[in-house]
Amino acid sequence: QKRLSASALFTHTYADGTEVSATLAFGRKERTDGVNLDAWLSEASWKPDDKWTAFARGEAIESDELGLAHEINKVQKISFGLIRDWRLNEHTKFGIGALVARNFTDGALDPLYGDDPWGGMAFVRLKIS
Repeated sequence: QKRLSASALFTHTYADGTEVSATLAFGRKERTDGVNLDAWLSEASWKPDDKWTAFARGEAIESDELGLAHEINKVQKISFGLIRDWRLNEHTKFGIGALVARNFTDGALDPLYGDDPWGGMAFVRLKIS
């Protein structure tokens, strides 16, 4: 098989201290049996100050390894989240965050993914710079 990937990244800090980052990525798997499988990813973050970060992510894949019949299925997911950081010292921050996500699948995967496409999580992080 052959693999192809491409990505673009953008990061900028504005004069007021706001930081914005974005990524767009694409991958393709070209198999010897003539099947091409694509994947996309897009994500972005917005940090208006040292305390808050908002982020979003969207992803889509084509795969024949997810279902039981080995047919090509498509799965997409979007998620949105927010993190609140507290500075512990010059090089360390402690953060608490949460995100909400929604899956989109074709009908063939419904028995495996369930009937509730919504999910979420809360998390903590320790960021050392």
